[in-house]
Amino acid sequence: MGAGASVSPRSRSGRILLTSNGLSTPEITLYFMKQVLANKGIKMPEVEGTPTWEQVEAIKKTYAEAIATVKVVVMNDTQWFFDGPENEEFTQQKPEMIWDHKMFHDFGVPLANSTNVELFGKPWLYGDEIRDPDCHKWGTRHRCAYAADVDKDDGDKWDALIAEADDVYAKLQAKEISAATSSPSLAERWSALSRELDEKYAAKLEAWFQKVMVGADVICGAGGDVVIVNLAYQLNRAVADKMAKLIHDGGPVYVGRSAGTMITAKSMEMTAEVAPGWLENFSDPHTYKHGSMFNANDLDGDGVALSVMGALRLFESPFAMRPHFDVEAHAHLVLEKNKKAEAEFEAETGEEVCDKLVADSHGADIKCLDNAVALLNQLKKHAANQDNPVFIPLWDGAALGVTVAPPDEEGNRVEHFDAMSMGMPEGWAEAEYMGKKNG
Repeated sequence: MGAGASVSPRSRSGRILLTSNGLSTPEITLYFMKQVLANKGIKMPEVEGTPTWEQVEAIKKTYAEAIATVKVVVMNDTQWFFDGPENEEFTQQKPEMIWDHKMFHDFGVPLANSTNVELFGKPWLYGDEIRDPDCHKWGTRHRCAYAADVDKDDGDKWDALIAEADDVYAKLQAKEISAATSSPSLAERWSALSRELDEKYAAKLEAWFQKVMVGADVICGAGGDVVIVNLAYQLNRAVADKMAKLIHDGGPVYVGRSAGTMITAKSMEMTAEVAPGWLENFSDPHTYKHGSMFNANDLDGDGVALSVMGALRLFESPFAMRPHFDVEAHAHLVLEKNKKAEAEFEAETGEEVCDKLVADSHGADIKCLDNAVALLNQLKKHAANQDNPVFIPLWDGAALGVTVAPPDEEGNRVEHFDAMSMGMPEGWAEAEYMGKKNG
């Protein structure tokens, strides 16, 4: 792989920020601001000492003119199955949990510069006729009628599958079902129709992508139900692949929160924590054979089951993350997973891994994040053949900053990881909104 080596980039590197709970500390926020301003051609000065919110405000003031031009796209499919009034109430009650408002409050981007995208709705198929005049309050669902040049039968078939998915989602939430409701599954039938429509309306998809995505400075991956977020990219492989290339080529900075972080890696699950019925109905691993980010080693299902493989795969390095990390619940699982990754790497490469490094990567304290990243930096050289990923313990208030350099002469991308672990302010875990949904 050659990962970690220095190269002279032939174009801008991709910039990615993976968080547990968003721009939650001055350290993470300043890192994010630095990456976005760099994409604007502005070199932000290094901050001296421990980062503070006062320093964040000073940077916002200094670069207010540039920040006012930043365009943000929020990938918000996690909200798709919530009804509109519920979304509106939640947004008004706790705006700090919503990316649009985080960009406004913590970075200073005008709310008018934010575009919400829900891939389940295939927005490139919409026209200008409003179907629901109140929909602007909570998202794009049912916002517009299909465009005049979209065959009515195509729209009807897509809407019928959405209605079926609504019903299945409600039954899963109520624990009325715990297995697939059909064969082929809902996800398999949905993804087959999606590929058919994307091929038929490829020109409309490309025009939408150029208009919405190519001009963006930031793409925000929202938190929430990771199975649902992952399904949105499974169904829309054409968009996922275009997004990955755009980000890698030095386009928008990608910043993920919780589920929006997990789906970018090799696995979006640590162990069998997804309740029965969800993957059976809302995951179609067959879609990965249509994706450009998956190799034969990924597709054989060894190490990571295809049903839980991250669908917005942005990295070749073999890792996965557990946001909202809890030491008591997760540390022993991280250690077990990382020992498997170590054993595979040593057996297949003949290269020794420091046992203490592995033992101290499990998340017992905040320093383990740095150790897990150091372990990944060694194992990523075996990425093309590594089945078992390194699991990164990602506390609230911690983050991974990643730069992805253009391919070297042998076609390998160079991925560099930085850990941010300043931690959350005292008392944050007891805050009222910690019990709210939209992780």
